[in-house]
Amino acid sequence: MLKIRCHDCDQAFIWVDDMPPRGKCPNPDCEGTYDVHQALKENLDARTSSAADSLLCPACGGVIPSRWGLCPHCGKFTAGPRSFRKRDIFLAVALFLLILSLLVRLAL
Repeated sequence: MLKIRCHDCDQAFIWVDDMPPRGKCPNPDCEGTYDVHQALKENLDARTSSAADSLLCPACGGVIPSRWGLCPHCGKFTAGPRSFRKRDIFLAVALFLLILSLLVRLAL
């Protein structure tokens, strides 16, 4: 079963396996034809393009390859729905190492 929308009358109908792959629109007032292969291709193209566009940088809105990493457009580090400057990450790591070294020194 596949939901197909006629391009001529803009009415949707369900295509089942016993119907021909190419045929006349089931709407009696319409003279248009349908093609199951073309409808399936349009459906897949719409779904894959929306999935590819979902990975956007939260800072600049550019397309990024992964949610964790550097954005090639603005150079910010993306971590899920947030973005950070490289300098902020460096300062956070330096502060973490400083606190860790103080704790180790106090423990000895």
